[in-house]
Amino acid sequence: AGKANDRKYSRRLGLGTRLLDNPDLANDPKIAADLLAHFLKDKESVIRQDLAKSDLRAARRRVNGGTHGIQQFATAFRTGAELIKSTSAIA
Repeated sequence: AGKANDRKYSRRLGLGTRLLDNPDLANDPKIAADLLAHFLKDKESVIRQDLAKSDLRAARRRVNGGTHGIQQFATAFRTGAELIKSTSAIA
């Protein structure tokens, strides 16, 4: 999946085969942000479905292939959900 993703997103970002030829380019902040945005957009509907079911483990797996960092992810998700809830109550 790694090489296939590199190929797919390298083309999508207009980089040709540059990510395949030089994977370290993904560490450039601009390229990393663009990669993340495209990747998450591709996975958006299934991630939203997982989150709607409160299945944080499944959502995390879709992003990184496992559950590494699940505690931090769960904490950040709950914090974000509370912030959204509190700002909606104000509006």
